[in-house]
Amino acid sequence: MAFFQADTENSASCIELLNDLENRGLQSDGILFIVDGGSGLNKALNEKYLCNDRRRRRAIRIRCHVHKWRNIEKALGDDSHKALGLFWAIREAKDMSEAKVLSDRLESVLRDLNLSALESYREAKDDLLVIHELKLSMSLKKFFSTTNPIESLNSLLEEDMRRVKRWRDSEHFQRWLATYCLASEKR
Repeated sequence: MAFFQADTENSASCIELLNDLENRGLQSDGILFIVDGGSGLNKALNEKYLCNDRRRRRAIRIRCHVHKWRNIEKALGDDSHKALGLFWAIREAKDMSEAKVLSDRLESVLRDLNLSALESYREAKDDLLVIHELKLSMSLKKFFSTTNPIESLNSLLEEDMRRVKRWRDSEHFQRWLATYCLASEKR
């Protein structure tokens, strides 16, 4: 277990994090990243692993379907129910060709409802569809299509660490963070 402290999530600090992970043994290709919409991390993954280049990429990036749906839902407001089923059907499609047909239908629906929602979907479309290239079972598709496992840990850490008001230094903070991570494993 290790931590990387930075004061921002820009691409430079994310590249430092990825380099640190590789220095500690993370392989440099054949990696799967499940991410939210953070621009710094997405830019770093494109630079370091060529995630946007299907022929040369060294890692696959999957966008969190839950986060993306929430973004689309905010743009749609009361009309979100008209796109909900199509959005989740894309993830549950049996293969890439079915997912692309459903994606085209969703784009058509969003075009009629809200151009901002359509743009939000298009921005993440490739990273949402890529899950079908992996030919996973439905249960693995569901698991790898969300950042909920790490979000759950973050929530537990926030709950536990909120009582600590003063950190002596970075090492002190990291020791407490490691302790709480290990304690959270049991939960």
